[in-house]
Amino acid sequence: MALCIAGCAHRTRVVSTPPGAAVYVDEQFVCTTPCFYERPATELEDHTPVRVERPGYHTVQGTLETAILPSRVVGGLFTLGLVPLFKWPHTYKSVQTFTLRPLTREERLAEVEELYRRGTVSADEYRELRLDVLGR
Repeated sequence: MALCIAGCAHRTRVVSTPPGAAVYVDEQFVCTTPCFYERPATELEDHTPVRVERPGYHTVQGTLETAILPSRVVGGLFTLGLVPLFKWPHTYKSVQTFTLRPLTREERLAEVEELYRRGTVSADEYRELRLDVLGR
């Protein structure tokens, strides 16, 4: 029985607007939206930190929301407690949605200048990125 419970996992679908954003949970990359995130049942937290980011957009910091699913509670009642052994009533909400806001032109230019100042991009790359932001 303990092995069955330990093998269970909590799963949620992570969606972003626009799609194609990188999702980080506990500061580790886990997937690119839209995607599913899964966590072992023994590691479920009420407030799992998440960061969603995509170039050209503001980064969104948040948490993966959890809930007690009424369907699993009712299923537990009708099966005399068997359903909760395999599907815990407390789990992630089925869909987690994050909306990213685009950076303004000024913010994008500042980002490009910061990359150049830190030495992340060369002078040629800096000029190309700047031209891209300004619309060539």
